Amino acid sequence: MIGASNNRRHLAPGEKMKRLSFIFALVFGALAYGLAGAVTMPKPASSFDIGATHVDKYGTGEPALILIPGLTDSAAVWSGTIARFAPTHTIYALTLAGFGGTKPTQSPMIEKAVSDVVSLIAQEHLNKPVAIGHSLGGFTVLRIAEEHSDLLRGAIAVDGLPVFYGMDAMTAAQRSANAAQIAAPLANLTPDQLMAGAKTYSVPYMTQAKNVDTVVAFGKGADPAATSEYMTE
Repeated sequence: MIGASNNRRHLAPGEKMKRLSFIFALVFGALAYGLAGAVTMPKPASSFDIGATHVDKYGTGEPALILIPGLTDSAAVWSGTIARFAPTHTIYALTLAGFGGTKPTQSPMIEKAVSDVVSLIAQEHLNKPVAIGHSLGGFTVLRIAEEHSDLLRGAIAVDGLPVFYGMDAMTAAQRSANAAQIAAPLANLTPDQLMAGAKTYSVPYMTQAKNVDTVVAFGKGADPAATSEYMTE
């Protein structure tokens, strides 16, 4: 976890609730993105692990597409995208460590995710694939594009930023302290509490109540401590 203890301050109960509301809105509001193209998940041609990351492979054709989901999401969030592009492209849909029921890895978790994508490109002999990421995945794509641009044909970040909005004017120390305060409460939740929060706080982002369970299911199996660590990093 990032953040020095001497930079932290105690929060009043009301402020704690506001921060928890912000956390769930950030995490589970982002899940609604996947619903726009949500369909029955196609069956992958093959599935394997690369490092700590799980990979589902679909289709054939170039350029290959590497799909990286957002915070708490499994590869299921890309179901609509996979169905649309698998007939013409080779698709590698990732589930990062700690999501979708996969085992968490030790920090730095994003660093390992970047390394796993680079290893995937080498192992599969991919000819300049396009990396596409949402939210946390978008941030990861930006990292890969900056550090390994020679490996990619293109990079697309959907709601992915290099730093949270409003924190760009902070010092590094202030961002670290703020990150610890925002993300820490997630680590103390049970998986059931995490999903209950998902259901409660995704409702305002949905145009149809019937879609709430579909959206929440994208994050099923997310580890709360891993979620907290990814957000902090």
